[in-house]
Amino acid sequence: MRGFGRPLTHMLTGVKSLFGVRDDATMIWRSSLFVVRLVALVMGSVAFAAVLFATEPAGPGLGESSGYYLGAADALAGGHGLRVPTASWASSDSESTLTRYPPGFPAAVALPVAMGLPAAQAARLVEALAAFVAMAMLIAVVGDAAGAGAAVLFGAALFVTPALVTVHLSVLSEPLFLACVALTLATMVAMPEHPLAAGICAAAALAVGYLGIGIVLGVVAWAAAGGG
Repeated sequence: MRGFGRPLTHMLTGVKSLFGVRDDATMIWRSSLFVVRLVALVMGSVAFAAVLFATEPAGPGLGESSGYYLGAADALAGGHGLRVPTASWASSDSESTLTRYPPGFPAAVALPVAMGLPAAQAARLVEALAAFVAMAMLIAVVGDAAGAGAAVLFGAALFVTPALVTVHLSVLSEPLFLACVALTLATMVAMPEHPLAAGICAAAALAVGYLGIGIVLGVVAWAAAGGG
């Protein structure tokens, strides 16, 4: 456990840096970046609430992959591993191991399922949290580079992007994948001297979506080039 202490400390320090947290709390109010941090937190919170509100009446949208995710989450929470309620027609078993999709998303959904939530409601919570993380991280990065005005405009553009809205209203892995990518980018900006932190976030993206291999390779190339 001791070996993980230093990387964890660096990650927490980077998160504090990204959101403008100082040892002296009064320094936040004197920082020109405070408005950017506030915009990121507020718009991230709005995204979180919007996903929960929009998926509340009839529940989140369900597709073919949703059955795999929810079934695997239920099985994992019940201690049966990543099993899905489908199998080859030639199999004598009605279940099989999840192989078609990465394990990251159903594993994330399994956490609230293990705490008592139905699988579909657990997925809603994961999607909403992912929306918060992605929105807050991306707005913070853009705001740091271009200011609070640009951060607000960027956030508004994200809110009205049809494809982005649609994926957050269904049981899909894309929102969590986007959150992992946003967290990777934010970590690279906030902690360029600690590429391991960005590597951990990129690995999480790979666990959620196979396209994450591109994120991992990008972080490796960035670290090899000297980081920030």
